[in-house]
Amino acid sequence: MIELFDGKGGLVEGCIQNIDQTGLDIVALENPKSVSPHNTQWHVYAAFGTLKGGRADWLVEKCTELGACSVTPLLTERSPSISENRVDRLQRVSFAAAKQCQRLHEMALNPPIKVGGLLPLVKNSKHSFIATAEAKPVFSALSSIKKESAGLMIIGPEGDFTERELNVILEAGATAVGLGPHRLRVETATVALLSALMLWCDDQEIFKGMAIQLENLVESIKSKVRKLKKSKKPYIKMDKSSSVRVEIRSKKARKLIDKTLQAADRPGKSSLS
Repeated sequence: MIELFDGKGGLVEGCIQNIDQTGLDIVALENPKSVSPHNTQWHVYAAFGTLKGGRADWLVEKCTELGACSVTPLLTERSPSISENRVDRLQRVSFAAAKQCQRLHEMALNPPIKVGGLLPLVKNSKHSFIATAEAKPVFSALSSIKKESAGLMIIGPEGDFTERELNVILEAGATAVGLGPHRLRVETATVALLSALMLWCDDQEIFKGMAIQLENLVESIKSKVRKLKKSKKPYIKMDKSSSVRVEIRSKKARKLIDKTLQAADRPGKSSLS
């Protein structure tokens, strides 16, 4: 039994019918079904054009696994370009990572964008976070704002943003967050901030689910109370001679009950010590 997906939410179960040197034949066992994308949608803008030695591959791979909605190479003064051949390779890396982690919706790898093109997106986003040195710790910043399941996160290049770039991004509405006392590589900072945001959103989804369950429980109780009021049935009183079975979990209580019963069977001996 295998599962096939198209990267756009389509999923179908099938089985292998034949295998030969040219490939294999698969028979679908059911009609394809469509799976809705996850509610959490964080868009990553990272200046990784100058990364070497497979570090950009690792960044894209981990963003795919963690659930980023998209990754966009950010062009800055210290990371001004990224080759088209490299973008094609990163597409393949992302697709392979999606298959490995069983992600039904592919992560989008967008064309590079300059800081000037990023500013309108920051202004129109409810939440935009930019990782900077000596900023307020990320979890302290998140604890003081309303939770959202979508937004932007921005990571600068090796050597960080220039002062001018940082200022215009902050003026557009981004929130500066810190990722600890040490200076992190571009790919490390990207994974650290994305992980924090995904956990923050997952926590929100858990509480949403609990609230829905609690609301359903309250409505169920209200419905039963309304039915009881309409029926006006009297309460059924238990006769005093009726036997009620109670589970005794305490060993001391069991011993005391046993001694009491033994004393009751022997009226001449009243001590329970």
